[in-house]
Amino acid sequence: MINVSFFSIRLCRSYDEISDKVQEMPDNTSDLVVLTQFLENASSVTVVNLQTAVDEAGERLLFLLDYVTLPCM
Repeated sequence: MINVSFFSIRLCRSYDEISDKVQEMPDNTSDLVVLTQFLENASSVTVVNLQTAVDEAGERLLFLLDYVTLPCM
């Protein structure tokens, strides 16, 4: 079974890593090219994979909400 807490933290860290990387200021043209390639990969591959993982997590949460009885307060 997937450790939900670890899974959530890993997702958040992945988004944070992308955010941190795109906020870096390139020092020269070659760094700018590397950053541009990173952005292209992040937008076409990484974010798509992360969105899929978020969607799957949402489906698991909806399953739990459907089948788990929560205590009344």
